[in-house]
Amino acid sequence: MAPPFPKSLDELGPWQVYADQLLERGERLGSYLASELSLGDQPTEAELTSFHKQGLRACRVPRTFEAAWTLGHVRSLSIPGRDRGRTVMMRHRGSALLDGSALPVLRDLFRTPALSQLEQLTVIVRGESIGRRWHEAMKQLPATCQRFMVHASAFKGDDAKRVLAGIPEQVKTLRFSARLGTEPASLISGQFEWVDLREVVTTPELAVKLARALELHQRARLRLGTVSDGEVLARLGARAVVGGEGDARLVNEQTGAVVLFERASLESLQRRYGVVTARAQVGRRLPESFGVTAVDSLIYARSWIGSVLARRADGSWWIRAEEDAPALALDSGPLGHEPVALRDGAQLRINEQPWRFVERQVPERS
Repeated sequence: MAPPFPKSLDELGPWQVYADQLLERGERLGSYLASELSLGDQPTEAELTSFHKQGLRACRVPRTFEAAWTLGHVRSLSIPGRDRGRTVMMRHRGSALLDGSALPVLRDLFRTPALSQLEQLTVIVRGESIGRRWHEAMKQLPATCQRFMVHASAFKGDDAKRVLAGIPEQVKTLRFSARLGTEPASLISGQFEWVDLREVVTTPELAVKLARALELHQRARLRLGTVSDGEVLARLGARAVVGGEGDARLVNEQTGAVVLFERASLESLQRRYGVVTARAQVGRRLPESFGVTAVDSLIYARSWIGSVLARRADGSWWIRAEEDAPALALDSGPLGHEPVALRDGAQLRINEQPWRFVERQVPERS
């Protein structure tokens, strides 16, 4: 049986032993793991090219699914939907529905060794998607999968209850992306330890609804992303935190608004760089870029796209302005197109609004 996914370089040792065992049995995965584990912290372009060629053969799931890989095993899996007869992925069309024809394939896929340590499942779903085949598939979900990412599309009536009923009890964290008018507060449940709303802009009006839902479900806590002003955090209190481990943020010194730079997911890194080596995953060495866009008094950060570019690489940050960027200054000096180091506590002005860059997160209270 494969060891747990590594959280540090020291935890790669058991994977080397596992690779040796597979090689002795003549299993192809053994040679793939041995090749990956032999790569240093900064492999050459030729080494990476060879590794990615092997990855194309070893790291495969049915083409209607999208998987993020660690050491030849699926760490997270996304289920596509169907929109007018064609397959679409969540990042392209949030209005798609989960296609019921994929569920028998998913049920069988959950049983394969490559998914034995699955950690997260991502779906596009409406209440009408939840039926017998859904429940049959979810019974095969590996016990290690304790995070669900739900792209909730146009919930109506009891849709929220049906979706919640279709999420296995083992799931501890529900991440939520609201599409087409779906109400985020409708998915707060005592079933989950965390309801992750980092893809939702939290306003005072939404905070009122969230606070009411939290009163009904004492176990749940919220993880927020962009917050429109300090009133939100004052209303939600200790039941809500902004961001997670490794996330950075901008805090508006006047309004208390927060804009999150969320760490890039393995899926997004893999789309940009190909299969990411275990060492690169553990060391978080690959560059992560954030585009910042100003809209009225709020600013928004999105991966890769925006008129201001902030980047994290090798443990350091820099920032520069793109064409048509809003008025931008760092520590009282104007910013141009050349990258400038961005340090924890730095003071920025974006469209004359004062923002403070916060890289290190305060430890969460238990």
